[in-house]
Amino acid sequence: EEAFWCFVRLMSTYCTRELFARGMPGLQVRMFQFDALLHTLLPDVHAHLHKHEIEPNSFCLKWFLSVFAATTIDFRTILRIWDLFFFTGWRIVFQVGLAFFHEAAEDLMQRDHLDALHLLCDIGPTVNRLSPDAFLQRCLNVRIRRDALQALRDEYRTQLTDGMHAKRDDR
Repeated sequence: EEAFWCFVRLMSTYCTRELFARGMPGLQVRMFQFDALLHTLLPDVHAHLHKHEIEPNSFCLKWFLSVFAATTIDFRTILRIWDLFFFTGWRIVFQVGLAFFHEAAEDLMQRDHLDALHLLCDIGPTVNRLSPDAFLQRCLNVRIRRDALQALRDEYRTQLTDGMHAKRDDR
């Protein structure tokens, strides 16, 4: 019964239902937000990914859909991430992803398309070099304001609405 109520809270309070709805609108928003944060906080890494035509949907899907549970990150670290997810919401997911990029930046910048994708799809070895405490401290040091996430969400919705209006005008 506790697992059921945990699932209900996960779907309602943390907007995870949007991730799995038709068209996955919540997932699209999260990837847009993450891409914008990466561009702002790690512009060289973002440019490297762009140069190799690597989009967030190439590596972020399982991060967002499972809140890192479907990765090779050490289970103790994943439990801590989930604790923080229930405490802070989606912000910790972005912080974990960006902390990973901070840790992997030097290695990533030396890789071409396929090697970079391999690193991004298997983040466990990079994250697991640190203890759970050390990695989570690095995550919490990534400063992301809630209003910044909301502004990015609003920007995505505006772009989506503008795009739909443009398609109607083309008919």
